[in-house]
Order: sequence, then C-alpha cells, then structure tokens
Amino acid sequence: FKGSVPCHVLKMMLLGDPRAGKSSLSDTMAIGNLTMRPKHDRTVSVDVKMQRINDNSSLVLNTYDAGGHEVYLATHRFFMSPGALYVV
Repeated sequence: FKGSVPCHVLKMMLLGDPRAGKSSLSDTMAIGNLTMRPKHDRTVSVDVKMQRINDNSSLVLNTYDAGGHEVYLATHRFFMSPGALYVV
C-alpha cells in the first residue's frame, strides 16, 4: 500500500492451564534448546520476552507468556490484540 510502513514485530501469546508448559516453550524458543522449568517455578501475571528471529533478520518476536493460575486470568485481556498469534 502506498504510504504504508512494514511491521517487523510479531506478537505471540501463550495461554493455558497452570503447568501446561507455556514457560518451558517460551524458554526453549529463546534459548534454542529444549528447556523444562522446575515444578515450583510459576509465571506471575505475564512474562514478556523480546527476541530477534535470527541474526540476519529484522523480524522481532515478542512472546507474552501468560500465567495460567486463576488469579491471573483477569489480566490476560489487557495483553490481547488483533493480529497476534495465540497458542493455547
């Protein structure tokens, strides 16, 4: 489109039950190796990670890892937006 500017930011939000593996998936994607979080480790509200897709890319992935415990569910809607990728 004339006058438009390409967006180089992708947003992914991880949603699901407690201990479903959302944080482990986020860590694995950031590190590049399979990573499992300890049982006692839990996400408080929403953890945001920003990472480049690769060294030669201008694409940036912002991962929103939403805590699955019932007390945090009300905060999820504040981080949701059109065009985001939701992994449930």
